[in-house]
Amino acid sequence: MGQPFDHNGDLGKRGQLIPELLEKLNRLEYYKQDGPKSLGQEWVEKEFTPIVNLFSHQPVSDRLCTIYHHIAQQIGACISKTNANSILVTGGGAKNSFLISLLRQQQRGTIVIPDILTIDFKEALIFAFLGVLYTNNIESSLTSVTGASINSIAGVLSKGTRVSQRS
Repeated sequence: MGQPFDHNGDLGKRGQLIPELLEKLNRLEYYKQDGPKSLGQEWVEKEFTPIVNLFSHQPVSDRLCTIYHHIAQQIGACISKTNANSILVTGGGAKNSFLISLLRQQQRGTIVIPDILTIDFKEALIFAFLGVLYTNNIESSLTSVTGASINSIAGVLSKGTRVSQRS
């Protein structure tokens, strides 16, 4: 569509839901697996994208609309398994007003969207926090998240070359 992303989810909002695509996406084996788990680009390219491509004859807006509904439903299903009263939404999804509206329909609690700096610099903040954990010898790679057999301290401290200023 000549755009780097769907600004505010506007294109998807104009689309129509494709029930068959939504059903196929919601039946992915990934959603039946217990955690910990994560979605990597490799998984998306191997499992998710081929299903969406089966519907390439449908308008892009309809496919986007359906994907947004799918995302909201899956997040809603995960949240319903917890006792969470609120969820924190960050990253690009927090800027997608259509996706946020769909999440609000799925979520009984509060959806918290932080300030724009937190959204845009979340990764930098997280890496700074991981650096603090590392320098204080605190485990940051937890079995409950990674599925590893033991907790560990992740990272490495690298000392760069200092550049001195000349007078």
